[in-house]
Amino acid sequence: MLQVNDMIIDRGSSHTVISPDVLEELGVTYENGDDIYEAYGIGGSVPFYTKIMDKIQIDK
Repeated sequence: MLQVNDMIIDRGSSHTVISPDVLEELGVTYENGDDIYEAYGIGGSVPFYTKIMDKIQIDK
């Protein structure tokens, strides 16, 4: 289990983006065949890959 203390959730977004550094700590990494998209915001854009997660727990 990994605890992330600071996170922003944009409920109006079409995707939830989690930092690759955080995912790497959980053993989640890019694999051939993963879909790649690009997220756009005020600061520019960033590519990201997609994964299906079995569970994400927020608080208790």
